[in-house]
Amino acid sequence: MTKKTCVECGDKKPLDLFKSTRSFKCLDCLKKIAKNKEKKKSEKKREIKREFSSRGLYLGINKRPKYKKNFTSEEFHNWFKKLKDHNCAYCQISHYQYFKKKIYNKYAGIKTWRKFTLDRKDSSKPYTLKNICICCPLCNYVKGYIFNEKDFREIANQYIKPLYK
Repeated sequence: MTKKTCVECGDKKPLDLFKSTRSFKCLDCLKKIAKNKEKKKSEKKREIKREFSSRGLYLGINKRPKYKKNFTSEEFHNWFKKLKDHNCAYCQISHYQYFKKKIYNKYAGIKTWRKFTLDRKDSSKPYTLKNICICCPLCNYVKGYIFNEKDFREIANQYIKPLYK
């Protein structure tokens, strides 16, 4: 019986342990590679879930030094824990529903569309615990500096919420 050397593990193995005579990698190595690919996919899914955490949101506002915030990391984490839900403050979509609908695929070039963000209820005031809320990227983008919180809730319920159904 002839043997062949696997380029992945470097072991000499019988030909029947290769997918075909033309294959350079043994079946064991091919299985390991497939497992690693599957693991990377699940890590990506976990990464999406991880993005929506108090730590992720806090780091997001720290990336922009021009925005002043008047609270510490610990105060922010406590504020986040006290929220009754972590849905968008305007259209009430959950993080899970947002990713299930894959709205972010329509705007693939914009990285910020892949995660929920913090929004200032009144854009003329700084980031304070009383002036921030969690919102989906679509609401944050549409609201911009134009609308206040109360007006935009009505707009979101009328025009944005139906997009998620």
